[in-house]
Amino acid sequence: MPSRRLLSIADVERKPPRDASSLARLLLDVVGREMRDCSLVLATDGRLETSQVTRHLLALPNARQVVYVESAKDLKNLNWIKSSCGGYFFLLGDPTPLLAFGEEDQHSWDYEGKYVIVGLSIDQLNQFTRTNKGKKTEHIVGVVQTGRDGEYSLCMNQLYWGEGVECVNTWLQQRRSLEAAIFPDKISNLRQAALNASCSGIIAYHRRPDGSLFIFGQEVELVLLLARFFNFSISYQWPPPGEMWGEKLANGSWNGQVGMLGRGESDLAISNRYITSHLGRFDFEHYSDAYDADINLVWRQLFILATPSPKYSWFMYSLYSPSCSDWKEFKSCYLVRLDPPLPRWQNLGFPFHVITWLAIVGGLLLTGPVLYLFARASTGSSGHDPLGRHSLVYACLYMVGVHFRESQRLLPRNPSTQVLVSFMWVYAIILTTAYSSNLTAFLTVTRQPDSIETIKELRHSSLNVLGVGPLIGNLMAQSVNPDLKALTARFASMPDFDSITEQVMSRKGVMVQSRVFLEYMREQLTDSRGRTLVRIIKECSFPFSVGIGYPTHSPLVKKFNRVINWVVESGLFRHWKFTTLSMIRKFKMAKDKSRATADPDAPADAIQATGVIPLGIDHLQGIFLVLLFGLLASLLVFLAERFCSRALGFRGD
Repeated sequence: MPSRRLLSIADVERKPPRDASSLARLLLDVVGREMRDCSLVLATDGRLETSQVTRHLLALPNARQVVYVESAKDLKNLNWIKSSCGGYFFLLGDPTPLLAFGEEDQHSWDYEGKYVIVGLSIDQLNQFTRTNKGKKTEHIVGVVQTGRDGEYSLCMNQLYWGEGVECVNTWLQQRRSLEAAIFPDKISNLRQAALNASCSGIIAYHRRPDGSLFIFGQEVELVLLLARFFNFSISYQWPPPGEMWGEKLANGSWNGQVGMLGRGESDLAISNRYITSHLGRFDFEHYSDAYDADINLVWRQLFILATPSPKYSWFMYSLYSPSCSDWKEFKSCYLVRLDPPLPRWQNLGFPFHVITWLAIVGGLLLTGPVLYLFARASTGSSGHDPLGRHSLVYACLYMVGVHFRESQRLLPRNPSTQVLVSFMWVYAIILTTAYSSNLTAFLTVTRQPDSIETIKELRHSSLNVLGVGPLIGNLMAQSVNPDLKALTARFASMPDFDSITEQVMSRKGVMVQSRVFLEYMREQLTDSRGRTLVRIIKECSFPFSVGIGYPTHSPLVKKFNRVINWVVESGLFRHWKFTTLSMIRKFKMAKDKSRATADPDAPADAIQATGVIPLGIDHLQGIFLVLLFGLLASLLVFLAERFCSRALGFRGD
């Protein structure tokens, strides 16, 4: 019985196969164990003595393709049809075409297929696993001739487990030395592999007192959950200053996060990454399934521009429903500076709208003369109405007293005036009750003036539209919506969010970004009392969905998507979002409190007030203004009376 041993790499050397029958049995064993239902592709250059091997593989019932390889172009012309299970056999005497093809166009390859390569040495296999295609393929096995007749070493690529290939099994004549699979699942357990995550956008962080950095946010929570589930460690990276998500350069490459993914410097990109193929992003970056959506179905014309590819078009178009009536679900993406609140003395007028006040004044001006006319003209059983013996001014003052629910000693006697006064009392009771009950709430709150709510209103304002990178500006220029197109002239690409924030706080522009990010910014931009200084307008123009970024054709996508969908269905993202906003508020309040404690000249209201507060002069300034105006008005009337009485020579009282 042949000895069952696992050869080390030092024992393996590249030699032409001296036993084609043993190699044929090995490849048939691989198909029988791990490619039974796969479609097969056989690529050979005819330089190996593999006629027997080829004959046995062609006798299999699997659907297959056969290609004769002389150059990398022959491999590129192969019909790369992605299937649920694809098996690929390369029988090569010259490794040059395969190595050259591994560095070419990344799209001509089945990254989920199972590859068996015969004819390459250990060093050549290591070289192939470092090519653009090889480093993103989960299943690659090299069959290497050893020093013994009929013996072959099976060397597996390690993907994230390590560098190059590792010889994991040995075949001698008719059997393997180990029964372990040569195409194991390398993603479900990454064996504490170190993955790099590029961060930007809504990744929040807090500097602890000891100087360490605490990173948090819903994307961070998602990556930490994935790390626990798939058993890998995470290392955070940041793009160079000013690059952020990434822009396309003049030479066709990208900087920022897109460039880091394309160059293989990062395995993940976590931020509010829009799922879009704009300017050829898919050549450098792919995305996970969407876990958040920043959409507004009003601007339907942008769907054509933003739909990345047939792979994602089903998702983008499923977001639009013409019959959808729940407009509250639309997300905003413009952050504007809040205007100063209205003066508190105006609180006395807030319980009623302007039209209501005009109706009240009109009723007051009308009812006084009507009461005077009815009282003068009506004659009842008891004679003339006593209200008719007084002047028009008295009748008007009588109605003013009714409006203020002031009891009157002089009552009407005739039916017409009695009916009028009775209904006026009912009217005054309801009106004053409604005013006083609604006034209580308005005395303790501040009212903001009407501000921008729509893109049309933004267009007619003088504010600039500010974003990091040119993506939003390019899409606005391509939009058929006239308001968005007109705003293109006022769009400015800024290097970072600090520059945009400075412009927003000085009321020179608005920030355009995903709603999730703007909600984080809103929690940061507050005053000493914790009140927000900015707001998010209602309308938006971006139908993008948000997902994790990966290098193109990353083997992590499929397995990670399954867990991401579980997280979305469980509602964890919503929980993480509220938790993150709560933490931002907590850190901001702690920072403001420590700053106020350290500064003895800090304002007394620097600490957030909580609970019920007593009403101060600031809340009731309107009432005191009414008192002041009343005193001034009575003084003017008194002076007018004295002047008129002396001018007319009146005597007595």
